[in-house]
Amino acid sequence: MRRIAQSTAYNLMVLIVQSSDHVTGLASATLTITASKAGGVYASITPTVTELGNGNYVLSLTSAHTNTIGDLALHISATSGDPVDVYSQIDTLEASMARVSATITNKHVLNPADGTVKIYDDSGALLYSGLAYSDAAGTVLYDGTAAIHHTTRLT
Repeated sequence: MRRIAQSTAYNLMVLIVQSSDHVTGLASATLTITASKAGGVYASITPTVTELGNGNYVLSLTSAHTNTIGDLALHISATSGDPVDVYSQIDTLEASMARVSATITNKHVLNPADGTVKIYDDSGALLYSGLAYSDAAGTVLYDGTAAIHHTTRLT
């Protein structure tokens, strides 16, 4: 399940396949989307939908779509297409990560070619080694206990 920070815009990609063979991507579809926030009743939403090709579409969720902590369930349908259900977890990820990044401002962050990040204190002691991710502003995200949270792998 993907995790999305509360009240942030998020581009979600979905694949819609033809109901005739359940494999081939459905082109030029008009998507009907309903959402359930935190177990609530499904209601229609209208995010901007961009077709990428081969049945792939991007739903541009707004902060209004992601404003409720808990499960965000989307049901997506289109004429001549198989319906798709997508589940995400909305949480306060960004706020908690901001607190962590503030505590490592005087630390050295290295990014080896294997995609791991090593964080040292000023005396050279290793504080963290492992995969890390960055937010849209490029802030390294980890919680100090080696748990990884977020979306973009550093390279």
